Amino acid sequence: MQKRGQVTIFIILGIIIIVAIVFGISMRKQIAKAVAGTETLEALSFTEQSQMVKEHVEDCLKEALVDAVFNSNVGASPGITSFEDYYAQVAILVEDHAERCINLNQFRPLIIRRVNEMVVAVYGDIKIPPTKIAAEAKFKVHIEEGANTASFDTFTVTLPLKGGVYQPQ
Repeated sequence: MQKRGQVTIFIILGIIIIVAIVFGISMRKQIAKAVAGTETLEALSFTEQSQMVKEHVEDCLKEALVDAVFNSNVGASPGITSFEDYYAQVAILVEDHAERCINLNQFRPLIIRRVNEMVVAVYGDIKIPPTKIAAEAKFKVHIEEGANTASFDTFTVTLPLKGGVYQPQ
């Protein structure tokens, strides 16, 4: 009876060790990916890192514009009587979506500050169907790393349309 208890304990310990090894191997890959991403960012020049910040904001702005134009019902609203009304409503949606998307904390070790609130303007041509729609976000982003500084205050994206449908390039 006593040998049976010892065998059970060894089996349980063996299973625990195997689970720990598998868990360690899977976590090792995730840790290596995180470290590699940090090293990649640090290997870039300050100018390249700053440009990545600007591209991140513009990617969020583009995602927000596509979502507002194609995944909302702004155009179906009864109060929309002109292109200006439509663009004003789309600008509100773009600003809200972009605010949720932009994550400047991911660019460590850069020190990034937003200096003022975002103001978004949406515009496009008045052709029917439209051939383009654009969004311009104005807010200041100040970036520092040691003695290096950079600032951006205008972010612009344009969606080319064909027959009123977005045509990614």
